[in-house]
Amino acid sequence: MQVADKMDTFPDHENKSRKVNHIQALDGLRGLAAFMVVYGHMSASDFSMNTGVLFAVGNYGVLLFFVLSGFLMGYIYIGKEFTLKSVRAYLVARVARIVPLYYITILSSFFAFEMCSHDFVYKIDIYQLVRSFLFFGSASVFWSIGPEFQFYVLFIGVWFFLSQKKHTRLSCAVCLVPLLIGIFLIRQKLPGVFVFSKLHIFLFGVFLGMNADFFSNILNKKIFLYFQSMSILFIFLIFFPVSVFRNIIYSNLKDDILLSFYYQDFAKIFMAGFIVFSFCKKTILSKYILSNRIITNFGKFSFSVYLLHFPILWFISYFGIIHYINNVLSILFSIAVIYFFSFCSFYLIEAPLQRLVKEKLL
Repeated sequence: MQVADKMDTFPDHENKSRKVNHIQALDGLRGLAAFMVVYGHMSASDFSMNTGVLFAVGNYGVLLFFVLSGFLMGYIYIGKEFTLKSVRAYLVARVARIVPLYYITILSSFFAFEMCSHDFVYKIDIYQLVRSFLFFGSASVFWSIGPEFQFYVLFIGVWFFLSQKKHTRLSCAVCLVPLLIGIFLIRQKLPGVFVFSKLHIFLFGVFLGMNADFFSNILNKKIFLYFQSMSILFIFLIFFPVSVFRNIIYSNLKDDILLSFYYQDFAKIFMAGFIVFSFCKKTILSKYILSNRIITNFGKFSFSVYLLHFPILWFISYFGIIHYINNVLSILFSIAVIYFFSFCSFYLIEAPLQRLVKEKLL
């Protein structure tokens, strides 16, 4: 997923050659979002590690992922010519990015659960296997993959709509606006694995992405530097909420199965969007905080980190490795093992399969 740090004009269907550069800070932000999920999950009771943060930190990592996905789709594709060739390239890129490693992980988890141990952290039985293959799975971290992949398919319609001439868009909007309002009103009653329950998050990201060039041109670097400073403060408070903000940032609700406190709260969605948007322009702060080589490389294999961290933590706990070392060493050891295997997964499995899929389908 590539984005830009310098843009020219408000995107329109006639802007066929809009240049898309690479924003390294968003790679770094993706890596940070994955780490939020990992570090939050390390505090789960199953792993007996005192990380000093709440399990729910991971919800903010997923929220950032959702907004980032919308932002990237909006920035990269809205303004690009909508043709059969461009749609095909888009779909192949999305499939290559998600499907190979996702399917491998799902299948491996199914065999691990059914043939090795029913205590395995990914409880994938035949029912969950079928649901997961159809991108409607709800087991563990896989619940978030479905809405994201469904959004990739739905985005083709968004792209097509915004590529039309203005009068055509206005005519279509007469039908689409009531439909979107209806979806918005019932979103909290929809299953969490269904894209329409999270559509407002993705579309907010699309809006930010397609207008990033416009706002980047009218706001100077000093303002973005201020935005980025605020974003870093927000992230710090997510990890280490002071008591006065704790009940605002984290939920005490025990029956919030759909996690509405996080994914339906507009203040939190706006905060996630603000964080993503603030780093779409290069500044001295973004260069050293999120664009450094270490964290951008973590962003490269963030999908492997997201899919593999739970089983790795489970194996570490299952074999009792962390019981022989103190808490701090347990945390450092677990993080090192997770990122080592995720690094190997990316370069030995994920990246080669991405290239293979693109070669075969393009």
